[in-house]
Amino acid sequence: MDSSRLPKICIQRLKALDKWSGNKIHYNWYTQLKEKLSKVGMIHIINYENPDIIRKELPNLVEKYVNHHVSKDVESVLNSNYNKMYRCLSALGFKESYLQIHCSLSKRRILSQLRISNENRFKFFFKGNLYTLETGENCTICNLQKPENLIHFLLNCPIYSSCRKKYLTKYIDRSLDELGAQIL
Repeated sequence: MDSSRLPKICIQRLKALDKWSGNKIHYNWYTQLKEKLSKVGMIHIINYENPDIIRKELPNLVEKYVNHHVSKDVESVLNSNYNKMYRCLSALGFKESYLQIHCSLSKRRILSQLRISNENRFKFFFKGNLYTLETGENCTICNLQKPENLIHFLLNCPIYSSCRKKYLTKYIDRSLDELGAQIL
């Protein structure tokens, strides 16, 4: 591109501002792009001016960027204390198997809500109704006098065992007993 054209002038100015000590990343998209490229080890692309070379490198860049974000997601799941059960249920960056099963959207929504719920309070919507499990109260369904938490609901409550076998086992690769032992 000719150096007298406005896009070329703008990018040269942004490059100059990037080197300036008072540069504000919020206002300089060149600096933002440079930072994102450096996270995935592709900083050299920012200096290419030939569009053919950039097109050739683009699939590699996209793959590295996707891998970077999958890695960050997996790291977040493993370091999270919000719900330890999610670690056991997550495919950790791969496609979640329950999304591939042909069933109604409402069932997928319940599974998604179940996967991201807190161990202490579980709220889910089903057919316009809100259902809540509170750990401060004992389960009113069974006689075990156990707190009504997500682990009890999913793994221990004998009243729900037939529902678990019917609805959950095909969505979870490992047995529910194995999951319960790993969590507890």
